[in-house]
Amino acid sequence: MDDMTAFVSFVFKTKENVSLHHCSKSKHHYSLVMKANYKLPQVLQIPWLSRVGIATSYTLWKWLWNVMVSQLAPKDQTGEYQRPVSLFRNKIENSPQALFPLEKNRYTLYVGFPCPWCHRVLLTLALCNLKDYFHIEYCEANISDGSWKLKDGQSIRRIYQYYERHYRGRCTLPLLVDSIHYRIVNNESSDMVQFLMELSATNRYSVPIVPLQNYILLEEKSKALVQRIHENVNNGVYKAGFAQNQKSYESAVMLLFETLDEIEKRLEQHSFIEGDVMTIADIYLFPTIYRFKAIYGPLFKCLWKDIVLDYPFLFQWLQRIYAIPGVAETGDLEQTKQSYYKSLFPLNPSQIVPKGLNYPFTQ
Repeated sequence: MDDMTAFVSFVFKTKENVSLHHCSKSKHHYSLVMKANYKLPQVLQIPWLSRVGIATSYTLWKWLWNVMVSQLAPKDQTGEYQRPVSLFRNKIENSPQALFPLEKNRYTLYVGFPCPWCHRVLLTLALCNLKDYFHIEYCEANISDGSWKLKDGQSIRRIYQYYERHYRGRCTLPLLVDSIHYRIVNNESSDMVQFLMELSATNRYSVPIVPLQNYILLEEKSKALVQRIHENVNNGVYKAGFAQNQKSYESAVMLLFETLDEIEKRLEQHSFIEGDVMTIADIYLFPTIYRFKAIYGPLFKCLWKDIVLDYPFLFQWLQRIYAIPGVAETGDLEQTKQSYYKSLFPLNPSQIVPKGLNYPFTQ
């Protein structure tokens, strides 16, 4: 395999959508044959990069970047990042008659420390004191293609297909399965957080680590705030980081920091976002702020304001939650940095992981 073939194979990681052919007597002249869904001419002549000028190299890289980001992060018609809908939406309930009743040694939860959606579920389990009810399998990010794998090397796709033989969709984490009846229960973190909080409120055998306000008891204005945090902050950093044009990026950044401004004003008056008791709003926000200084700021270009300097009450809130027993163990920031900076090739082609950028989490 020559250098150009290796380069194209590395970028596309598949032979289904692209193939490479020599198209002249020169060993440095190629044609890149693509499927029509790339919306480019069927054959694009690509001189080897060492023989072309900066302008051609720039054009090629820009096109490759757009292809890779489109594959990595789904977008809508405006170029804005759009998170796909999860397909498995069952819930565990505190009732023996439920389809999925709360029972020990029945459910397995697959998670990965780098994933913020997994982090919110692990955080909820810790705060609700429900970890003993679930067997937790920690997965690792596959740097080469962004997928997840178990520590024994088995891909998370094999787990999906073990429980749902004909499943061909996206294989995401967190994933909750019924290990006794061989069914996928849920793969949507928002659902898991909500039904775990409901389980905690109705389970007399587990006492929450801290007082928690049940989501179903929140007023509509509070639920609207939770939705803004989810869309403008949790998803907002990804909308900024994976934006494919300036307008989409600026729109995402504006909404992100406007929402953080609102939260800062709330935390100036109270210990937590909704008052003096933690709610789902705090659980949703924590994983994003936990990653903000080390990852979302520098890597996703969310640098308009600094969490420590510009949001002192938000930073104190972060330290306050981090100090709760069991919370520190729900994340691994160093592993998370390694995953983001090495697996998101379009955002960091060098795969260099910066030193520092960590919060002083303890007061």
